[in-house]
Amino acid sequence: MDKLLFILLLCLPALAWGEDAHLQLYVFLDEAPLPQVQVLSDGQPLGHTDEHGALELALPPGSHSLELRHGDEILAILERLFQASEDVQIRIAAYRDGRSPKVSVESSAGANAPSAPKAGPPGLLEGQVTTKAGQPIAGAELFLSGFKHPVVADAQGRFRIQAPAGTYSLSVAAPGYNPKVEEGVTVLPEQTQTLTLQLTPKGVEMPPFVVIEPQLAGSVASVISEEKTSAEITDVLGAEQISRAGDSDVAAALKRASGVTIVGGSYAYIRGLGERYSNTLLNAIAVPTPNPTRRVIPLDLFPAAMLDTIEIQKGYTASLPGEFSGGTVDLRTRRVPDAFLFDLSGQLGFNTEATFAKGLRYAGGDFDWIGVDDGRRDLPKSLARALSGGRILRPKTPTAPQGFTPEQIEHFGEQLSDVWDTRFRDLPPNGRVSAALGDRYQLGDLSLGFFALGRWDQSWNNFREVRRDFSANRAGQLERIDDFKVLRTQREAKTNAYLNLEAEYLQNHKLFGRVMLVRDSTDEVRFLQGFSNTEGADLRRVRLWWVENELFDWQIGTEHTFKYLGDLNLRFLYSQASASRAEPKKREYRFDAVPGLEETVFEFSRKSDNDQISFANLEDQDDSFRLDLKLPYAFLGDRLSGSVAAGYWQTERERNSAIRRFRFAQSGPRSTDRNILLNPSLEAILSPENIGPDGFVLQEVTRATDNYTATQSLKAYYTELDNTFFHAVRLSGGVRIEENQQTVTTFALFDPTNQPIVSTLDSRDALPGVSLTFLLSDAQQLRLSWSKTLSRPDFRELSPAPFTDPETDRETVGNPKLQQAEFHNYDARWEYYFSAQENLSLGFFWKDLTNPIEKVLLPGPAGLLQLQNAAGAKVYGVELDFRKELEFLHPRLAGFYLAGNYTWSKSKITLLPENLQTLTNAERPLQGHSKHIVNVQLGYDNEDLGTQATLLYNTFSQRISQVGSLGQPDIYEEPFHQLDFVVQQKLDDHWSIQLRLQNLIDGKVRFTQGDEKVRAFRRGRDVSLAVSLRF
Repeated sequence: MDKLLFILLLCLPALAWGEDAHLQLYVFLDEAPLPQVQVLSDGQPLGHTDEHGALELALPPGSHSLELRHGDEILAILERLFQASEDVQIRIAAYRDGRSPKVSVESSAGANAPSAPKAGPPGLLEGQVTTKAGQPIAGAELFLSGFKHPVVADAQGRFRIQAPAGTYSLSVAAPGYNPKVEEGVTVLPEQTQTLTLQLTPKGVEMPPFVVIEPQLAGSVASVISEEKTSAEITDVLGAEQISRAGDSDVAAALKRASGVTIVGGSYAYIRGLGERYSNTLLNAIAVPTPNPTRRVIPLDLFPAAMLDTIEIQKGYTASLPGEFSGGTVDLRTRRVPDAFLFDLSGQLGFNTEATFAKGLRYAGGDFDWIGVDDGRRDLPKSLARALSGGRILRPKTPTAPQGFTPEQIEHFGEQLSDVWDTRFRDLPPNGRVSAALGDRYQLGDLSLGFFALGRWDQSWNNFREVRRDFSANRAGQLERIDDFKVLRTQREAKTNAYLNLEAEYLQNHKLFGRVMLVRDSTDEVRFLQGFSNTEGADLRRVRLWWVENELFDWQIGTEHTFKYLGDLNLRFLYSQASASRAEPKKREYRFDAVPGLEETVFEFSRKSDNDQISFANLEDQDDSFRLDLKLPYAFLGDRLSGSVAAGYWQTERERNSAIRRFRFAQSGPRSTDRNILLNPSLEAILSPENIGPDGFVLQEVTRATDNYTATQSLKAYYTELDNTFFHAVRLSGGVRIEENQQTVTTFALFDPTNQPIVSTLDSRDALPGVSLTFLLSDAQQLRLSWSKTLSRPDFRELSPAPFTDPETDRETVGNPKLQQAEFHNYDARWEYYFSAQENLSLGFFWKDLTNPIEKVLLPGPAGLLQLQNAAGAKVYGVELDFRKELEFLHPRLAGFYLAGNYTWSKSKITLLPENLQTLTNAERPLQGHSKHIVNVQLGYDNEDLGTQATLLYNTFSQRISQVGSLGQPDIYEEPFHQLDFVVQQKLDDHWSIQLRLQNLIDGKVRFTQGDEKVRAFRRGRDVSLAVSLRF
């Protein structure tokens, strides 16, 4: 940039002494705000412009020479005489191409300055912000001179500003548009002035520079604006908030929202309702799940860096799926930037329980570090070929001529048995690398843009656990039956990629395509040792478990606004997504203590569960599309305004799940030779010389219920009406009709003559919802809403075939008699908006549940869990949410803010007689429900220094982890207190560093049953340092 030097002599005829003059300075370079411009007065540094190119100063009356520097270049020298109590606004627009800078000065002392407000009744400014073509611009920010905070336009671009009578300067800005200023705007007492403000897309026209505080996608201002203008009760988390909190995935970010807890690190419980009662969308359309036993996708699969915002809609609208009770979580991926963007970052992290500590490892693949198995865990090729076509591994006999010879089975066993043993190794630090690139090009009326992101990270964890099981004796007292110490070493590797392409014509027609790949691979080694009363001796169990979860999703869509059809808006979106889960070569084995010895010596177990190797695969395919139409209208000027909408949604979903299981069974004398069984290395025990008819023989132990297919066909159509009456009352509502057909078929892979188990769910439901918003003032509103929604059973839950839940290791059996749960939802929320970045809300909710679905222990020795409908349940509670800057308490607190939320709620389930056959408590809260949820943030921003710091606290009260049965109390997860600190420092215009200190308290994760501890471990403290380069 060429050095720009100019001297402006702006002198006023008189000098007055008294209070300081107030200066607002705004600097722009080629249409963009210019941060880090140093301002000196009479040679003394006063500060730097912030990210919006802005700086506010107080100057004593008199003549001052202001020098503006950017790096080593002098941008401007301004000499001016400042009067006492004068308000001055100076805007400077500089250019790289050598053009002379433009300067605009407004002064309360000048002849053309806005007049001071007059005493008497105020007046009203109202109108609409639109494009040149007349399309409304939602969320535009309007700044009236003399007012500290902006007013935000609603969804139709309309605004209302109450102000004292006088003459003002009005500035308006919106993302993707050039800012605009209207001078000489007059407000008359007790009168209404109407304005239409038209903005042009960036790059189309060079307007005068104005006073703005841009509302970028994902910023605090933008999410508060969205919450305010939404027709329903909605919470939004933006990229700015997520970054400040240091949360790396969606699950971690969601726990900062009011009324949300995360269970198992993956699943959101919203307002005390389990994950089955929430719904997850990706850019407002369905997304499948790789979890074989749950209907929702694990939220820790999604990296937070891929998202602009996360919307948690707590009030139902007919335009969204009817499977809504706790709430709908909509993940909105990154948009195309307005200008060139390049971001490269790297991070190094440490965990106090894992980094440089000893952890359990085994010989894996060469590409484990990127989360991809290199084939070492695949089923051996010879065995895979032999079993193709659905053949079972079994000996060849006269009754089974299709079986295999002993020599073939021995060969298969020798190929399958390779890596079993674990070793202690020093664990390395955690690491992360990410890169993002985007740009937008303006070709006349056509705008083309792209955004691409790639990311890899790897983390290590060590969990040293205590695990105990209890049973109730006849006196009702708990007796310990199992007591184990567990060491789990976990390696997690994530690789992600995202691409967004966009073409837009005249702001009225948009075509876009998005492609997303997210992979999360976990490699866990678990070592368990202790006493089992059921076994009557000590035992040792080892598990090697590699899991790959993947989601590949591509979306294509269009958005159109037809001016000649009354601004009719049409939106079409098609999504094809595939979720998969692979568990290749999961290995489990046990050693038992040798009885009768003084010292504890272990030998390879002779029990039937002494070893198992399994291969599991799941594919979940989802094809969905939606078509939405919306027609805005306005009558009586805009005193009666709103929109009518209608749409259609279709989802076709198909799932295939398959498991193959094998074990080495004792056959010949070598399999019982104690000299062999006492070897601590299973690789030595199951070596080739010990595999065969005289030793261990490979068997297939795949269950008849291990394989299933499922389909779902969902068709929905809706209509919705949204009205605002006289800027005072907003009434919106609609109804959605859903037709659902769901089928799950569980079949015996090796017995085609065996009749498969087929379960179906066929329903047609009308799901209405209505909300009423009282617009009490520009800053205050009261919302009321009611809706009827539902929750359907998942595929596997409808099948009577037993299955093992991979996350709990519990045997569970479905129920073909399951009915869908129904909900009546009632909400009320009062909201107050202090400014574009400050708000306060207080809400109340009540939910009546009919036929909620619960897991119940079946009578009998097998210990099976079954899904059953309960009679009903109630959930009600209060939510408080706030964000407030603290400068109002004392000027020295400028830059500090306090934010947080608190939820108090209560739940009670009503059980049926069939639910009570084994359950201990007839009355209890819902499983997973926490009565109290607390989030607090204390933040600090110093834009002059480029410093951001945030202290975050999160906790929840105890919640039921497992429902008690057979006289045993419920198992509770006890409160966990998490304290994090995140600080970010800009080094210059491009480089920045971020330090994250997470889980500083490092309390124990504890599960209790009565007065007994059943499980406890620590996660460890996390320390990470990230360095970023950004253009």
